[in-house]
Amino acid sequence: AEDFRRVIALRPGLAPAYLNDGLALQQLGDHAAAVEQFRKCLALQPTMRGVHLLLGVSLYKESRLEEARTELKKEVLASPKDPKALMWLGVVDLADGLADEAADVLDRAAILSPDDVDILYHRGRAHLLVSNESYERMYQADPQSWRVHEVLAEAYAEADRHSDAETEYLLAIKASPTSSGLHYELGIEYEATTQLDKAMDSFREEMKIDPENALAVYQLGRLFIDQQNAAQGMELLHKALAMSPNLPGCQYYLGVGDAQQKRFEAAISDFKKEIETGKDEELKIQSYYQLARAYHEMKQPDQAQEALAKFQELKDQRDTRQKNNLLRKMKEQHDVLQTEKAPD
Repeated sequence: AEDFRRVIALRPGLAPAYLNDGLALQQLGDHAAAVEQFRKCLALQPTMRGVHLLLGVSLYKESRLEEARTELKKEVLASPKDPKALMWLGVVDLADGLADEAADVLDRAAILSPDDVDILYHRGRAHLLVSNESYERMYQADPQSWRVHEVLAEAYAEADRHSDAETEYLLAIKASPTSSGLHYELGIEYEATTQLDKAMDSFREEMKIDPENALAVYQLGRLFIDQQNAAQGMELLHKALAMSPNLPGCQYYLGVGDAQQKRFEAAISDFKKEIETGKDEELKIQSYYQLARAYHEMKQPDQAQEALAKFQELKDQRDTRQKNNLLRKMKEQHDVLQTEKAPD
């Protein structure tokens, strides 16, 4: 900063010197002084790229939100494809309580830079605030609405409070018995608490309300397969696939159903399709295990051994990754506790 000020003393009309002095001051945390230098830079060279962004950031740090917004909008106008300019505009909107506006610009920033962690963080905050505001308005408009119970049920389900989720879904269904999706979600919660008969009944109810709900058809078919009822299960799974050809997991359960009926060639084909096209890691791992069993039944020991080796390889990779993630989380928690215990 001192060096750049000496340059300014020698060349008071050199715009980049003010820019770099402002950058140094910004890094030092002296945002009020940085603002002055950025403004002097713009006075000398109004079209210099990036200066409005830097000025906007320092104004934001000074809690001068309206001025910051003005500068950042100028930067966005000059550089509409700059994700950082959009991000900082979103940050200012968030600080000013403008969640809807923030979500809009942060969505645009995420399109331009989809893997930027900072953009994703602020975007998540913006959408969470929009969501909370929407739910609050919904509750104020009609506290007895079935939608209120649905939202509460979703929140309980995400927190693994499945019994509470069941209660709220039942209240929502009581208030609006023919609304699509409620019986399906209730079935998912019943299965989470191993109430399989109730889960199957819920999926049946969903299919009555919405016969085109491929997920409900799939879930009911899958439960039939789990109960060794391959005939009914496979009929439903084929029906679900006809509705939604890329339905995740369907090929795996078709393979299990074929194996239950001793149709091992068909089962092998099903498991291979799940391995090739499936997105669920656990089902892909289990497909190799089931594939090994099917090859064993077909008296093909080499193929069975190969499939079993692949199953073990993928399982070991998953277990190692999960162990490392657990160790990392434990270390992070330990570091937080040590920081909290440390004296000032």
